[in-house]
Amino acid sequence: MLDFIKIAIGVGEQDEIFNKGHFGESKKFFVYQYNIHSKKLELLNSYTNTSPEEKKHADPDKARNVSSIIGEVDCILAHALGQNIIRMRKKYLILISRSLYIKEALNKFPENIELILQEMAKKNEERKVLKI
Repeated sequence: MLDFIKIAIGVGEQDEIFNKGHFGESKKFFVYQYNIHSKKLELLNSYTNTSPEEKKHADPDKARNVSSIIGEVDCILAHALGQNIIRMRKKYLILISRSLYIKEALNKFPENIELILQEMAKKNEERKVLKI
């Protein structure tokens, strides 16, 4: 069983609010670590989004660039879902927040941990996009 889950979040102009556009358009990314045993979240890193603009809508190069920035995470927690995030589902479990506020979404993470772990155990292509 896992001990930790790493979660990448796309942030907009304000650090407290998700990027209102697609995940790949975020100004920066926060990476949190959730300790399954202690149920504590810890901010590990903050990265500036240095990925180039898309050459075309849902550019696969954009998804690869964003993926290289956020590194080895287990989940992406976002507010808006675009075509590239569907593509990224092959590598990450995708969580969609109903709230624009990051703190509210992170508070929902422990409440949904059983479902999150259940989806993480599936083969990547079979994973559902979860709304929390």
